[in-house]
Amino acid sequence: MDVQSELKNLESSLRDFIEYTLSRRYGNGWVSAMKVSEDRMPTQAG
Repeated sequence: MDVQSELKNLESSLRDFIEYTLSRRYGNGWVSAMKVSEDRMPTQAG
């Protein structure tokens, strides 16, 4: 695989790990409890 593909895979894995950890620590509603404006919130695009 090329470097770009490996970096995308790593980024995706880190994102999944962080989301899993925050969900376990703070519950499923952790995203809505963040103090981030709506325009900066991530979308749920696959």
